[in-house]
Amino acid sequence: MYKNVDSTIQLRSKKGELLIVKLEGDDIAHNNNIINQLGHRFQKDLDAGLSNDQKIISNAMTFMIENHMYWVLAWWRTNHPDEVIKGYRMSMQHARGSRIPNTILQFFYKFVYARTRARVVKIQGMGTQPK
Repeated sequence: MYKNVDSTIQLRSKKGELLIVKLEGDDIAHNNNIINQLGHRFQKDLDAGLSNDQKIISNAMTFMIENHMYWVLAWWRTNHPDEVIKGYRMSMQHARGSRIPNTILQFFYKFVYARTRARVVKIQGMGTQPK
């Protein structure tokens, strides 16, 4: 049994990660660690039917997807800030735990945060390939 808990974006694990699972009072962060801990606690090995070569490929694919998908999502978010706000139905006040009016926070997100992150995404190399 699980339940989603309403939280603010500022709620993070001790390592600074946003995705957290609370299991029997323990906070578990990071996708792979969550999967491994759940498998261990419930005595399930998701890779039991895989050969060693398949396990290596599975780990490589997981690593590539997690690391590259982040930059794809970051690129999209920085290039479509209006869609991010609309799509996530963001209440910036709730997300930031702020009393500043939502319109000012949205302006800040679109014209300061999104542009700053766009530079980071570009430095990383996402979206810089010729068309």
